[in-house]
Amino acid sequence: MKHRIFRMAALFFAAVMLASGLGLASELWRYRQGRQAYEELVRYARTESPPPETEGLKEDPAETAGNGLAKSGGGLTVDFEALKEINPDTAAWIYGPDTGISYPVVLGGDNDYYLTHLFDGAENRSGCPFLDFRTSPDLSDPHIVIYGHHMRDGSMFTPLKYYRDQAYYESHPEFALLTPDSAFTMEIFSIYVADDQADAWQLTFSGEDQREAWLAGLEDKSMIRCQAGADPEAQTLTLSTCTYEFENARLVVHGNLRPR
Repeated sequence: MKHRIFRMAALFFAAVMLASGLGLASELWRYRQGRQAYEELVRYARTESPPPETEGLKEDPAETAGNGLAKSGGGLTVDFEALKEINPDTAAWIYGPDTGISYPVVLGGDNDYYLTHLFDGAENRSGCPFLDFRTSPDLSDPHIVIYGHHMRDGSMFTPLKYYRDQAYYESHPEFALLTPDSAFTMEIFSIYVADDQADAWQLTFSGEDQREAWLAGLEDKSMIRCQAGADPEAQTLTLSTCTYEFENARLVVHGNLRPR
C-alpha cells in the first residue's frame, strides 16, 4: 500500500513538473516569437549618424511631409510606407537612444487589442506599444499617451524601470518620437509610480488653467530631479508601463514633446 501511494505521489509530482516545464517552454517560445518579430522590424528604422556636412541641420517639412519617411536630428530614419503595408494602424515610432526602446507605435480602435497582439497582428502577450485609442490620428492632442508592457525578458517598455535612478535619467533625458510627417523630441520632466486611477492619463482639460495645474502636479510627483520643467506651451507625451510595488501600479514617464 505504501509503495502504491509513493508511486502515485511520484507520478503526480512528475506530472506537475512536466506541466510546469511545458508552461515555461511555451512562455519562452512566446518571448522569442515577440523578440524576433520586432528584430525584423528594425530594418525599417535605421539609426545612423548624419554626414558632417548635414550635422545639426533640420529637414524641410515641405520635402518630407506625406512621403512616408521621417528623420530625427539624431539620425533615426523610419520607412512608414513599408510599416503601413504591414499594419495600417501604424502611427509613430518611439526611440530612446541606448535604452533598448525602439518600437513602432500603433493606434487601434480600443486599448485592449494590442495588449495581446504583435505589430503584425500575431497573438502574443508581448503586445505592441500603442497610443490611447482616443488620440487624434494626427497626434495633435495636448496630451498623448503610449502604453507598453513590462516583460520579463526585458523587452517592450521594461527599460523604463531604470529611470528610477538619477544617474540613468541624466544619461538618457530624451526620447525621439517620429510620425509619417514629423519628428519630435520628448524632454522628460517627471517620473513616478502611480495607481492606475490617478490623473497621469488625463487627456482632456476644461481650460489652460486646469492643464497648467495638472502639469505642476506631475512635476511635484517626480521621484527624481529632472533637468526640464513641464512646459504648458508644449504637448505632453506620457510613456506608461506596469510595475509591481502595489496592485495596479504603473510607472509613468512624462515629457515635453517638441518638433525637431
